[in-house]
Amino acid sequence: MRSILVLLMALAGACRFNFDAASGEGADAAPDGPPLPALVCSARVTSIPPVGANSDLAVTDRDEGYLAAWLDPSRGQTSISSFDLGRNQVGAGQVRSVGASVLAGLELRAERLWMVTATQSVQTLWSVALDLSAATEVLREDTVAGADPMGVGLTGSTLPIWSRGVPESPQLRLSYLTSAGEVAASAIYATDGVVTALSSTDYVDHVHLAWREASGRCVGADVNFLTVPTVMGATVISNDCKELRIVSGPPPHDPLVTAWSSAAGIVQIQYSGGTPPPAGGSEFHVTVGAGRAPRISFDGEAYWVAWLEGDVVQVARVDAMGRVTKSSLPGFPLVGDGAFELVRRGISVDLVMLSETSLTFLRLCSP
Repeated sequence: MRSILVLLMALAGACRFNFDAASGEGADAAPDGPPLPALVCSARVTSIPPVGANSDLAVTDRDEGYLAAWLDPSRGQTSISSFDLGRNQVGAGQVRSVGASVLAGLELRAERLWMVTATQSVQTLWSVALDLSAATEVLREDTVAGADPMGVGLTGSTLPIWSRGVPESPQLRLSYLTSAGEVAASAIYATDGVVTALSSTDYVDHVHLAWREASGRCVGADVNFLTVPTVMGATVISNDCKELRIVSGPPPHDPLVTAWSSAAGIVQIQYSGGTPPPAGGSEFHVTVGAGRAPRISFDGEAYWVAWLEGDVVQVARVDAMGRVTKSSLPGFPLVGDGAFELVRRGISVDLVMLSETSLTFLRLCSP
């Protein structure tokens, strides 16, 4: 392992505007700020030093607010910033990540922030100090990185499970990440095809995992906390699937809810697995629109999906019956397909977007 000094810095500029349509504070908006579209309650925009094209974004929640990180491959560095509950920036740092082009995900634990960066064929696991003052390269290996590749059980075991594909082999590799900052108790799970992408998410007492195989088939499963992480109950989600993302639905029904785009560029969301949803809900498989690069989150009541149609971000709310309400978000330019994410904190979901000189939090709300 080698330590990389993280340089604490105050990113240039403060918030350009902060407005909340529900509270009548729209007068605070900057003149160049686009109007709030439907399904968006408020916006907070923070100026940042310029980032290059195809920079990649990851966001997670924390007790005091949020952590956002973005990897700029043109500069060989990953910037990490902390935000309070009002989405105000309160701390920042940098990690050298020369050669990396993907920021696969973040997992915040009591001892550290776990972070995964990747090139096309190699990924690196980082342990980042909670105050963003230092980062340690824990492991570098030749495996296939996922989108949000780490998940935890919300009760019982609190060890994160890190999942990844094995290059040119029909296998998944799964490992516990220990409180001491080490990779331990790894397992191999045999898949039917070579894994080209994967996504994982937290659940109550296990982790939900889905992966895409080279044939275009996507499969979902539970990962249980046994002596080693153990994949169970694998079922096919779709045979025409790419750009896969998943989220867990409501306990105790244990659903795995999946968003993906088809080869024809149709974004879909499906509630599957577990037991039927609560009264007033149903299992569903719906199309939300044309486009690519979907993300998905759950606010405890409804599912939120964001995706790109052309260069414009689209967002949809999908209720427990599978009914879709959509809104388009023109006027929010991104630096690439990896430059937006959905993040949940409590019963609130934000759409976070990275442009060349700003990071924007849009708080989503029911129509």
